[in-house]
Amino acid sequence: MAANKMYSMEEIKLHNKEDDMWMVLYGKVYNVTQFKDDHPGGPEIMLDNSGQDATEAFEEVFHSETARKQVTEYCIGSVEGYTGPEMPASGGGGAAGGGGGNMVFLIPVVLIILGLLYKNFA
Repeated sequence: MAANKMYSMEEIKLHNKEDDMWMVLYGKVYNVTQFKDDHPGGPEIMLDNSGQDATEAFEEVFHSETARKQVTEYCIGSVEGYTGPEMPASGGGGAAGGGGGNMVFLIPVVLIILGLLYKNFA
């Protein structure tokens, strides 16, 4: 199949079985059937998100730049009428991704400040 082929969401929804898994990420359609057993999160998460737009689920978990490049191998086309953003080159969704990593430093600082305020004003 050509990567420039257009698919409707109705057609994509039909591909939600263990031996036939398609998913949508940022308007691109991926046939991930062959990758399901190699996915670090296991085949169950792939099956749970097949036959639908899995962009939000994809971004909730950190996916490296390498993973984002790897998924392009499975691209079979695009969703008809998609006008949203393209996939960013690096992750940003979950706590281990982009903005969430700053919380690792922010939480101890807040706790120290609260402790000092309590000690000085209690």
